[in-house]
Amino acid sequence: MLNAASGHELDITNTLALLEKAFAIAKISVLITDARKPDNPIVYANAAFENQTGYKLAEVMGLNPRFLHGDDSNQAGSMDLGAAVRNRQACVAEMCDYRKDGTPLWVEVTITPIFGGADNDELTHFVGFTRDISDRKELEEERECMVAALAHDLKNPSIGAERVFDYMLAGQMGAMDDEVRETIALLSRANKDTCSGLQSKRTGTAISAILGPH
Repeated sequence: MLNAASGHELDITNTLALLEKAFAIAKISVLITDARKPDNPIVYANAAFENQTGYKLAEVMGLNPRFLHGDDSNQAGSMDLGAAVRNRQACVAEMCDYRKDGTPLWVEVTITPIFGGADNDELTHFVGFTRDISDRKELEEERECMVAALAHDLKNPSIGAERVFDYMLAGQMGAMDDEVRETIALLSRANKDTCSGLQSKRTGTAISAILGPH
């Protein structure tokens, strides 16, 4: 029995060592907090977290992860995470964090509770995985600006269409293969030719109206 118990403990030790190695080399940011201590402080951060935020583990040990939210602690995502922690539940939320140098960092955070104890019902830790989604958020903002610009151009559908083609060719509405890109380019040129022809016709009509009948 003693040998069996010792072997089990050795398996657990090996597993923990393996997990630590996996977290250390992971490309995604990993935080572990101790739910048994007041304010759920950070007890582990991997290298990806340090690279992503600019903070070293020694600087964040003992802090609650909410410090990353800066003055934006009332964000919907932050509120969702707080509710999940209080309810001992898993959660996925998006929010704006801030790096050590103060620059904003849009992230998707996934937290998972870890339970232990004799009946496996004691909440001991939370594990958090943070993914940088800044590029996606920037693209979403660009698309929102595009929609606003198109709405402004609704009185002139030709110009509106030209804007759509330009955004598509710039890759701001998603990736497309060469055949689709070539088709969009042809449509864009045809639209510009149409706009040019209409403009010439309108200019000629305006000049004729000014000069009057001969």
